[in-house]
Order: sequence, then structure tokens, then C-alpha cells
Amino acid sequence: MDEAFLSPPGPAASEALPKRAGEARSPDPVQAGCATCGQPVPTSGSAATSGCTTCGQPMPGGPFSAARGQFVCAIGRLSPQFQSIDVEKEFAQLAAEAEGPDVSEHHRLKAALANDDNLYLTHHVCWVFTTQGVDSFAVVPRDNDDARRLVDAFVPASDENVVNVVVGRPADTPPRWDWSSSGLPLVSADQILTFTLDEFLDALGTPDGDSEHGPDLDRRAAMREVFFRLTRRGDNRGVGDVHRASNYVALRYPAVYRATLAALGEGKTLLGIETRPMPSGDRRLVSVRLVFRHHHTQIVERLGCAVDVTGEFPFLAAPLSPTYD
Repeated sequence: MDEAFLSPPGPAASEALPKRAGEARSPDPVQAGCATCGQPVPTSGSAATSGCTTCGQPMPGGPFSAARGQFVCAIGRLSPQFQSIDVEKEFAQLAAEAEGPDVSEHHRLKAALANDDNLYLTHHVCWVFTTQGVDSFAVVPRDNDDARRLVDAFVPASDENVVNVVVGRPADTPPRWDWSSSGLPLVSADQILTFTLDEFLDALGTPDGDSEHGPDLDRRAAMREVFFRLTRRGDNRGVGDVHRASNYVALRYPAVYRATLAALGEGKTLLGIETRPMPSGDRRLVSVRLVFRHHHTQIVERLGCAVDVTGEFPFLAAPLSPTYD
């Protein structure tokens, strides 16, 4: 499969000044059920932080554990936040060297952090990853190469079309900043991607016989809807098995977009996307199904695929095909 659409473009400009960690942030949404098995879980007490009492899957926001098979495949936005006033003042001194009265605070920060002489400051910034407006975890750079990748991925908060993707695991390198006040899990990123949604849709390409699927704007709107339905599901922080599978399909399996366009051309409507764990022995599999209904016959059809989420990098276990259960 062509994976060119996952290649990150160059860094974008921004106009937003990072907030200081510890300031008011969006409250965590109530966890209604386990992302893996769907069973209700407590919102307080040991089960809320240690994991689901039914299947043992760690809860989003709880402690990460690679030994327990908890990894990250998250889609959202990355932004630096100051953990302490001394780091903020240090940045202010470095950023003041940026020339030009009209230079935005973002450009000053980017210029300061991108300078190799200032990489020490990059390690003292809290790199927060936000999903659906909620601070979900912090990315810890393991070395200067990681730090440079984080700086490149820093994009404008005002540009809602920009997407960041982080694939990683629990951090094994302690941060140089005091992360206890943030209350966020720590992640080491093995893959960081930055692209715009328009670039992503362009890279998906045009299916054969595009005249059957309506005007280009209609096709793009349909593909955009599929992307959002997969990636904006409930409390999708990219940590639970179901959410990692949904994000993988959204990013790496163009067949779901082509199947949706074909269904629309046949007079069908996308009712929704269903995800559920599958019994699979020693592997962890998740079923992702597209649900369509024909406009005239009202017949409901489902197309499903299986994603293996046992390891850090999900992969397709079974291709998209009709399902009848």
C-alpha cells in the first residue's frame, strides 16, 4: 500500500503562545466504558487508574505499561507548555533576539527552539499532546534528534486543518522537567507525523471511475467524514485497543475511503462505524465495520476488516469484506 500520505511536510507557522502547564486545562471526560471490551468502568478508585476489571486493559489517563501491552497511536495536536516560570523566562530571553517587530510569539519560540545552541531548553519544555481538546499525555524527548522532531511538529493552534500523529510507548527516559504537576502519562514517540487534512485527502488519490462517485467536492467531503468518524470516537486518546485500531484504519487503510465512495455511488448512506474486540487467542484483534443503508431498499449492509493491535504498530489482519453478524 502506498504510504506517501503519511510523510510529514515541513513545519508550519503559528500564532499561538504556549500556555504554562498547570494552568486551567479541559477536564477529562467521564469514562463510560472500557475501550477494549466496552464494559462500564469506575471513574474513581483503583480501577479508574489501574485498568478495566473485566479485560485488564489500562485506562486512558492511567499509568502506561508496555509490559501490559499498552501503546499509543494518537491523532491530535502537539504543543509545548512551560512547566515553571524559570523556563518561561529563559525562553523570553532567547526569543527576544528574534528580529522584526511583527514577528509572532510562535515564530520567536520556534526560532529559539530550532537553534541547536538552545536544544537544552527543548528538553525542559513539556510537550503536551492534545486529543479532542483534552491534554492526553506528554511526549518526552529521548535525545536531541527527538527534540528536533518535536520542534518541527509544533504547528499553529489556530490552524485546525493541521494534524499531528504520535506512535509510541511508555517513556523509559525520565524528563528533565518536573512532570508531577501536569498529571499526564509520559510517552516516548517512535513516530511523529505532521500534515494537513487536505494533504492527506490528496494523497488518498482518486478512485478508478471517479465519475461514478460524484463531483470532487462531494468525494472529499465523504472522505473527510470517514476520517472524523474514525478518529473522533468518544474518548479517543489513541491508547485503548479500539481507538488505536480506529486511528490505524483512518491513517493507513485507504480501502475504507474507497468503499465508502463506491457505496455512495450506489445510493447508500454511511450510517456509522462500529468497532469491537474480536476473540483471537493470544493476539489482540479489533473489528472495524462500516455500516451502510440503501436509500430505496432500506437494506443495511456491513463491510468489516480486522486490525491486530497486539504490538506497538497495528497492522491489517483481515481485509475489508462483507459481514453478516
